[in-house]
Amino acid sequence: MDYERYSKRYIYRFLIIACLLAFSIIGLTGCSNKDVASLQNEVLSVFDDEYVSRVKNGHLEMAPNIPIGDAFARFFGEPDWKSFESTDGQRVVEFKGNCTWQDKPATCRMQFIIKGDSGFEMGAVSINDNNLTVLETAFIMAKILGESANSSPSNASTTKEKPAPDAPNSSYKSDNEKNLSPAPASTNNEAISVPRPTSNAILGNVKLGSSIPEAEASLGNPTKKTVKEEGKLRYEYPLMDVAYDYGAVVGMAADDASVTTPKGIHAGSPLQEVLNKYGSEYMLSTYDNLDLYEYKYTDDNQRPYLLRFAVRQGTGIIKYISIRYID
Repeated sequence: MDYERYSKRYIYRFLIIACLLAFSIIGLTGCSNKDVASLQNEVLSVFDDEYVSRVKNGHLEMAPNIPIGDAFARFFGEPDWKSFESTDGQRVVEFKGNCTWQDKPATCRMQFIIKGDSGFEMGAVSINDNNLTVLETAFIMAKILGESANSSPSNASTTKEKPAPDAPNSSYKSDNEKNLSPAPASTNNEAISVPRPTSNAILGNVKLGSSIPEAEASLGNPTKKTVKEEGKLRYEYPLMDVAYDYGAVVGMAADDASVTTPKGIHAGSPLQEVLNKYGSEYMLSTYDNLDLYEYKYTDDNQRPYLLRFAVRQGTGIIKYISIRYID
């Protein structure tokens, strides 16, 4: 009987604490501009290593259809990911992002411990360097993932790539590869030159692999500079975001209609125009409420890169364009 009374009292106290925590977590709110976050996440993802990618593309049991990286990009401002080896030899992926806690600006840190070849588990979580309990962490994750689910029309998201209907399996296509008609026969033995196809590794007037001075000759001065880590930079320009790796352009993203691909596609172009000009050999995936049409190519140095057209679901209109190396 005493044990029964103790158990009831313990459960009662637990429920009270849980309720208080639930009310306190209401004070946790996101501070991310979703459109800006999409561009930031797009550009910075070029720097993700295999461990960061594993966590960002993974999910928790409470939300099996929502990739962690997508949810965090929508909820937190200035999301930042890195991986490192701890002093005890474990591989750790750490996330840092800005949010609002009890109506005040705050910084949230979360760690994920890499397990085996494909798994991971939650590690330490803190807000403003104050460590949270397991119960507090569970409430916070439920809020973040819950808002992410509610922000999507289908309440689901996937980062798994799949071939487009009736499209062949995607493979890397060289910039030198183009469907050209046979050169017309010469009637007077004069040489006929076939024009070299324009590279797809260009967005606006900036080409992948360009130096910072070369890029800024077209883009002007950046409005904001972010250092991801040594040598890895993200610069925001009026027309696009650019990622640099030791001074060379490795990724770009733009949602300004004045920034076009060499084939004339820009934010605001209809999807059908993309399909007409780039063909059906694309890979299709989804992110938030965007459909991502991706084309894979290799540049003159045989380095693979990805050209992506993000389409707002239900509109058939390009929201933004990105291009980045993927090796």
